Amino acid sequence: MTYILPFSKPAEITQGFFGGYRKRVGGTHKKTRYRRHDSSFAIDFALEEGTPLRAARAGYLVEWRDNGRFNYAHFLDPTADPTLRKRATEETNYVTICHDDGTFAIYAHLYFQGVDYQLKNCWKETGRMTRIEQGQPIGWSGNTGLSTGPHLHFVVCRTKRVNSIPVHFTDYKKTLDDRVLFPELHRGLKQ
Repeated sequence: MTYILPFSKPAEITQGFFGGYRKRVGGTHKKTRYRRHDSSFAIDFALEEGTPLRAARAGYLVEWRDNGRFNYAHFLDPTADPTLRKRATEETNYVTICHDDGTFAIYAHLYFQGVDYQLKNCWKETGRMTRIEQGQPIGWSGNTGLSTGPHLHFVVCRTKRVNSIPVHFTDYKKTLDDRVLFPELHRGLKQ
């Protein structure tokens, strides 16, 4: 499958495939099976809030949310408040696109009111029949939900919420494997 980076400016990867537990790294979060999706092959890109985002592949808009304002950066702490964790999870802004092969891309932690206006207007008229082309604007990056700093959390899943799969971007030739990007975090860990 042909993917392009979901943004046009250079960005640092703060967590790649198989990303491990981070105590406090800006623009990332713990990789695990979340209620929403499996993050094993998710990628966190450090982006300033308001960075324009584009569709990495063509497909149909499945769902979106952009009215969340809340961020809970301390969710990784052992003493994290479960009520605030739940609230932050519910206030994560995102766009989900179903590709023509049935896989789903999730773009998470978007800005408040961070889904593209034209996309929202098309959704009002056509609902799930809203077609999105590769490279089409979909919104703006942010820092909502369970997030330690502004970033885009990007993951592709076989089904809507589980079984993440690896992706390769035609316009990014470096590794996306967290074990290679941050070997010091993976020393002595079973893979």
